[in-house]
Amino acid sequence: MPFSEITTKIKQDDLAELTLKEITHCFVSSMDSGEYTFSGTAYLVTKVIDTIPAAPSVEAVLKYEERIKTCQYPEMVANLYFCPAQSCTTVDRFMAVLSKGFSSGDFVESEYGVALHFTRHARAAARFSPAGKILVAKVCLGNVLTAKTSHRTECPKGFDSVLTQGRLASSEHRPPSGIAYSHSWNAGCSEYLVFHPHQALPLALIEYSLIM
Repeated sequence: MPFSEITTKIKQDDLAELTLKEITHCFVSSMDSGEYTFSGTAYLVTKVIDTIPAAPSVEAVLKYEERIKTCQYPEMVANLYFCPAQSCTTVDRFMAVLSKGFSSGDFVESEYGVALHFTRHARAAARFSPAGKILVAKVCLGNVLTAKTSHRTECPKGFDSVLTQGRLASSEHRPPSGIAYSHSWNAGCSEYLVFHPHQALPLALIEYSLIM
């Protein structure tokens, strides 16, 4: 292998390691933050056991790159936590996403719509994910519509994603009486809805342990 190719590979490996460290650091900071506390999530992350990098297929990457070209603001990309359906998502499904990318089978039906649901709040994502596992993804948000209500199956014309108050802000997920609760947009509940599976690309699966 020519020296130039070896140097390039080393740089790529260093960048990948740096990215994983950044993902892990952001996750721990979000989980340990005392800013948002839901019922059942008053804990600190004691140890990140592993951060498993995604290895999506070439096809999945190309579909993502083609999809974001159709977004109004393709540069509006964020690393977010995937919020699956609580009742049917397994670790095996997370592992499949790491290698194959997202599909319509990962869509969640909520009061806000049928779409992929993501959040910037690790604690909120923990409420929907298998115990000790959280999936991080690169999501092209594009032009974002902020909406309080309305059940949607597609993004409104002129927009690429929808920002909602999130499922944890609904009455069925409120903590028992006597526990502090905020229904505001800043309560750590908000979720982004993306209506196309190729508008998000998996980055890593974080395995962690915690103390209540």
